[in-house]
Amino acid sequence: MNFRQRDIVLLDFQLPKQEVEEHPWIIISNNDIHDSEDYFIAVMMSGRKKDDFFSFWIEDEMLTVPPKKKSQIRCNIINLFNKFELKGKAISRIKEMHFDKLINHIFNFTFSTD
Repeated sequence: MNFRQRDIVLLDFQLPKQEVEEHPWIIISNNDIHDSEDYFIAVMMSGRKKDDFFSFWIEDEMLTVPPKKKSQIRCNIINLFNKFELKGKAISRIKEMHFDKLINHIFNFTFSTD
């Protein structure tokens, strides 16, 4: 297994009305899934300046390797990927304390009920 929960990996993804682009993604599915299946679930990082309920802003100290530009996690852009879509090794990792906050943010703003 060459990926784990909290890893930040590069993946191609096509947003609506846009070309396919490479984006960093944080793997949010747990390692039990990774150890038994060929897929994982990840949430997309972006350098866009949009600020809304789905924004989870990243500070340099939250990651093992800081991003090249100011970034946020788009908590409403979650996708299932096949492990064969990975482009090499993880480029960074979100620290556990901040990952827990991210998961809470995703749950509260993406999966909460009305």
